[in-house]
Amino acid sequence: MGYNIMLGKVTNDAFDGYAANIGLDTDFISPAPTTGTVTYRTYYHVFEMTDMTERPDNFGFYSDDDNPFVANGRIDITADFDDGEVTGTSELLNVEAMLNGHDFVGTATWRGVDAELRGGVGRDSDGSNTLIGGFHASTPETVFAGGMSGKEQQP
Repeated sequence: MGYNIMLGKVTNDAFDGYAANIGLDTDFISPAPTTGTVTYRTYYHVFEMTDMTERPDNFGFYSDDDNPFVANGRIDITADFDDGEVTGTSELLNVEAMLNGHDFVGTATWRGVDAELRGGVGRDSDGSNTLIGGFHASTPETVFAGGMSGKEQQP
């Protein structure tokens, strides 16, 4: 169970650009609750390249700064199993998704840019109720990928 983030530069004779991707493993030991509401104390990691410029030959984009912006932070995410919703808000990251069993799909908005979000909830090997997710997106100006994971907050 986990996530990996890939943000890289692709270069050859005809193309110079950046790509972002996220890999997820949501193979939980046992399923999540099926009713009620659970809040997860979740930590995220995001890698971002900005100031993307279209190449003059129209074959992709490049960045004047080859060093990615790296951000880490916390976001409390609530899974409402009765309504089938996953939501959370922090200063830089917002999450809105729909639950289908223990999987969720939706949108993560990173610094105002919407990204495809996928993830899941369930019990991991130590029995903790856990949430894990990943997101990525690109625009002509930026490319980013991020992951988040956390455990149920105890009262």
